[in-house]
Amino acid sequence: MFYLKHIKREIYYFFIDHKITKNITSYGYMFVMCILSALLFAIGFRSFISLDENIYSSFIALNESGVIQHIATGGMSGLSQCVIIICRACGLHIDYNTLQSIFYFVLNIPFLAFSFWKLGFKFSLFTTFNVIFSSIFIQVLPATSMDTINSIDPSTVADIGFTQFSIFDQIGYLLRDQGLARGIFAGFMTGLSIGIAFVSNHCTGSIDIIAYYYSTKKSTTTGKYMSLFNGLIILSFTILSITLDGTNAAQAIVSACFSIVYLFFSSLVIDTINVRNKKVQLQIVSSNETLARAIVANVPHSCTIVKAKGGYTGRDRYIIYVVVSNNEVTKLVAHIRKADPNTFINAINLRQVYGRFFVKPVE
Repeated sequence: MFYLKHIKREIYYFFIDHKITKNITSYGYMFVMCILSALLFAIGFRSFISLDENIYSSFIALNESGVIQHIATGGMSGLSQCVIIICRACGLHIDYNTLQSIFYFVLNIPFLAFSFWKLGFKFSLFTTFNVIFSSIFIQVLPATSMDTINSIDPSTVADIGFTQFSIFDQIGYLLRDQGLARGIFAGFMTGLSIGIAFVSNHCTGSIDIIAYYYSTKKSTTTGKYMSLFNGLIILSFTILSITLDGTNAAQAIVSACFSIVYLFFSSLVIDTINVRNKKVQLQIVSSNETLARAIVANVPHSCTIVKAKGGYTGRDRYIIYVVVSNNEVTKLVAHIRKADPNTFINAINLRQVYGRFFVKPVE
């Protein structure tokens, strides 16, 4: 453990002395995380959210007409699904994944402009990269060719297996009638994608930008804002599916229910990973009044000191109250324990804070 701390300290001081290397490493890390986030979203979309329509029409339509082909998503991918329904009702018939890829990027443009206007350049730049990569991955991930589909007898597909299908189509087909499982896994993959983006200081675009902006302004978690926005999109998708796409009303409602499961798990994973806006109150009991100086010197927050008396010893004590971000707790507790090993520290998770609280600006 000592050697790890030593190595970490040496790396820290190295980057202080080499600003250019630090910036290159930072941008490289964000770029890798951007690609990973986009890839996870595309895999979740292709495998769990939207079944390949060619396989759907060739195999599922035989005797499984009640299968849910598409689970409605939130954000621009969900809005893209709504636009696709409208386009097809107007007679535009293009491959579903191609339309999804195009509309996902185009509908993100105004949100990206808002990000460059209201949020930091670095944040907005990598958010743009994330949107571009997501659009590309949705289109280019391996898909089963129509020649392969046409060469297989649907009545024997259960006997011969799915080795001719792409891995993503295999997953989609095997879970074709497992709407709950699809909703859970889709929510996990999407939440993981968005969470990774947030942790690496960018996002996946669209409504995530608005949710991130307001959550930062109000100093609260992002999941609830995204759920609110996405709920409206799911409602729109359900109505359009019934009125324009000819989907059975019961089937559309069931699809909406699975979509709610998807949103729930997505928000849960996001708020678990993204702790930037979570706050913790530390109550520190100590006999060292100067401990407050160590706290102020190590975190960008002030504290409040209350005089107290020990119930058992009757000696004078000080209770120091400080509110910090979740990701600052470990660092601050280590400094406090180093300054006074006899301190008693109580950590309380907070729902929200009001007033002036410093949050590192988005770059």
